[in-house]
Amino acid sequence: NYLKAQLNTHLPESKFEIPESTYLAWIDISEYAHKIPDQNISKYFAEKGGVLVEDGNMFVANAERYIRLNLACPRSVLKEGIHRIVELLR
Repeated sequence: NYLKAQLNTHLPESKFEIPESTYLAWIDISEYAHKIPDQNISKYFAEKGGVLVEDGNMFVANAERYIRLNLACPRSVLKEGIHRIVELLR
């Protein structure tokens, strides 16, 4: 719920549904893709924002412009990670 609220507030064009039984969040950032240089999404977030996310294409073929975020962490870590993602995509 926390992630959904933060995305709705700070990245309203992203698409995310609260998962029913997992701690992994799949976030569609297609509307913000123009802000990411033509490079590996995971590498971009790691190098420019210091946050580790996984490119959706690592897991399924049709997940271009999705990021996978692990929510199994303390709220403080999640809060900082979301802040860094938002700063890169604003």
